[in-house]
This record gives sequence, C-alpha cells and structure tokens, in this order.
Amino acid sequence: MDVPLNATWLETFTTLGDVMSFTRTAERLNMTQPGVSQHIRKLEDQLGQPLLLRDGKRLALTEAGEHLRQVGLRRRQEELHLRQRLGRDDPGQGQVRIGCSGGFALLLWPALRAHLQSHPGLQMSLVAMPARSMERALSDGELDLAIMHAPSSMARLESRQIGQDQIRLLLPPGSAAQVEPDTLRELPFVGHPDGQSLLARVWRRNFSGTLPEAEPRVFINQIGQILLPVEAGLGYTALPESALRALSGASQQSVTVANLPNPLSDPLWLIAPQQEAEPARLHPIRDIISEVAASLAEAPAPAR
Repeated sequence: MDVPLNATWLETFTTLGDVMSFTRTAERLNMTQPGVSQHIRKLEDQLGQPLLLRDGKRLALTEAGEHLRQVGLRRRQEELHLRQRLGRDDPGQGQVRIGCSGGFALLLWPALRAHLQSHPGLQMSLVAMPARSMERALSDGELDLAIMHAPSSMARLESRQIGQDQIRLLLPPGSAAQVEPDTLRELPFVGHPDGQSLLARVWRRNFSGTLPEAEPRVFINQIGQILLPVEAGLGYTALPESALRALSGASQQSVTVANLPNPLSDPLWLIAPQQEAEPARLHPIRDIISEVAASLAEAPAPAR
C-alpha cells in the first residue's frame, strides 16, 4: 500500500515552488535551509523522481515537480475551504495581497493602515504594478485583489466596477485654468512612466492640431515627486485624480488644475479570482477599496 504524502513536506515543496529559493522558503516557513532540503529529498525519495532542476543557483521544477506543486496548491485551497466551512476563517487574521497603480496605492494606503492598526493579526502587501502583471499574479494565486482600469478578460477572474478616476492636466502655479493648445505647445512637459499616454488621450479628447512631441524637460519616476517640477514652473503634466488626491503638501495646493471642456476618466475595476468561498478577511478590504474609489467622485479637485 502506498504511503500518503507527508503534509508538512508537501507544504515545504509548494512554498519552494512559490518563491523558487531555498533561503526565502526557509524564512517564510521559519525553518533552516538544511531542513527545507531534507523535506525535498524525502519527497523525491518517496516519489522516486527528481522534483527540481538546478543550474548553479537557479531552480526550476521538473514535470513531476510541477504536478506535485499543483497538488500542494489544491491542498491549500481545500484546507482554506474546510476552515471557512468550520467557521475558523477569522476576518482579522491572515495575509491580504493587493495590486494597483502607484497613484491609487498612495490614496488607498491610509485607509488600509487604519484597518491594519485595528487588526494586528493581519498582514498586508500593497504592490504597484502594470495591469498585465496584476492579471497574471491574480491567476497564479500571488494576489488576492487588484484595482485595474479595465475588466479582466481571464475566465478565472471576476470583475466589478467600483468608480471612475478622472485624468487631470496640471499646470504651473498662476496659470490660467482655461488652457489653450498654443499654451501647452509653449510649455515643457514633465514626464513620468504614464505621462505621455495620459497626455495623448487628454489632447485627442479636448484639442485639435498636433500633439506636442518634444522630449520631456524633466522625467520623474517617483510618483510622490511628480508635482515638484510643475510647482517650480518647469512644465506641466497629466495625472489621474487618485494620484493628485494622494499627494499632500504645498505642491498639490499650488499647481493649477486645468478646466478641460471634455473631461476624461478611467473606470476603476476591482478584480479577484473566482472562488466558491472568499476568505472573510477580504470582505472589509473590498469595502475599503470600494469606498476609496467612490470618494474620487464625491468632491473633484477644483481648478486652482
């Protein structure tokens, strides 16, 4: 009679498959690296097949290893469902992993921080990443929730619209809020990773003629600093309302928000894996995200 797989060894291997590092696996499971290696060897001996391919310090799963990892992932999910059915899914315990844009992360964090302070048993991961990466991470079980600007096309993910994020054109202090195309052509652009694409969309919707194509005079990769060159009069930029709301201090108060004749907004969608029973700890997090998204429509930033 075949001996059942040891649940502890299987969880060790599944965690190794998640992070592909003996060091990180040992840290995550509060084990030693030799202990992790011992569990993997015992599984390989029991199954009679290698589970890992090693190329120097790089690891990869063999075909048998990938099959075993899927068994481990299903076991985790079945255990979660069992705990939920038995009423042991504590809404104040466990890990919550969220992906979104950098601007929305800044806006969302204060509300999440308050929730964490009230629930010391929760662990939180809030990661800024591109939409395509968020979909893959949700599908692979690396994220619990994501906020995106479009519904997911993946069958295993569910999408619910929770709000709108208006795109703002931000001008140096003292600028007229009623902006003209010629004015923008004369101003340098303050670039950031999404800057040119946001500007192109605002321009197509509001102005005729050729979009200014000059290289940005300043390029900022840190969202918390994007308004600084605008405040200093070095150019103008385009940002979502969520990012503008999240930025505090003199920069936010002094720049001019253009009055656009045809406002442009991006929808906000809350994306999550389809689950028969979602962990209880995610329910209040969903509510917090939805409230923050809805707040963007309550009091739009006035022209300055």
